Amino acid sequence: MKTPTRALSEREQRSIAFHRRWQWRVLALGAALFLAGGLYAIWAVERLGHTPAGQEATAFDAAVVRFGGIAAEPRTYVERDEPSTPFEKLLLARVRMHADHAARTTIFSLRFMLASVLVSAGLVLVTAALARRPLLAIIARPSRP
Repeated sequence: MKTPTRALSEREQRSIAFHRRWQWRVLALGAALFLAGGLYAIWAVERLGHTPAGQEATAFDAAVVRFGGIAAEPRTYVERDEPSTPFEKLLLARVRMHADHAARTTIFSLRFMLASVLVSAGLVLVTAALARRPLLAIIARPSRP
């Protein structure tokens, strides 16, 4: 039993042509987002071990650092204390070290989450573009009567 074939309307043909023209742009955008997210994650990992939290406010993603809250100025509550004994100096140094570590970890977590969103969005766009391409080609074939 033959299924009836129906020719595409003019509107449907224009829509398919539009989507086929935009396939490469969607693919390129997805690849760019994927690459940007990956590079941002690598940069965040590199900065985690080498940059004190107090210097993070000068990074290009200062908005992410500000979003971290205490990460922008992690030492404000320990700077006003003056140690009087060697043991207090040691304790204050440890508190400062832990505050810096906590702030850097918070900043890294936020950066890595943002990078993950970029990578995921890029993968979604690349997958959609690659999956739609053969389907649009099949739909655009001329119908045989």
